[in-house]
Amino acid sequence: MRLKLLMACLTSVLSADALAENLDPKTDLEYAQVMMECYTENLPANERWEVLKFTYVRDKTDKEGEKEVNISAKYSADNRSWKDAPSCHPLAPIAITESFLKSTGKFDDKFKSIELIVKWVGDFKVNIVQK
Repeated sequence: MRLKLLMACLTSVLSADALAENLDPKTDLEYAQVMMECYTENLPANERWEVLKFTYVRDKTDKEGEKEVNISAKYSADNRSWKDAPSCHPLAPIAITESFLKSTGKFDDKFKSIELIVKWVGDFKVNIVQK
């Protein structure tokens, strides 16, 4: 059941109606996190998500010839600098949305694919590519 919930959460991470926040990527990117939407079950209070890697793949290369942009972000329940956790779970991470990524100035093209590598507390890892 935990794996099923995990997969359901990850596959809907970048829902079209996710709420975008105004934040300065130079100062707040360290705290940028991905919202795991709650479905039928709440996460136990002692379990949380940690974002290990976020990769955005462009349709075209940038000036340096790169197609991928990597963002590293780590969730800290004690240091939520720009948004409260969702009410469905007190330790649920907050949102990285398409609007936020475009606001950083690094993401001009439409998304080709998005890769999320997250760590479930207890060293459970999953790699999801949304295309």
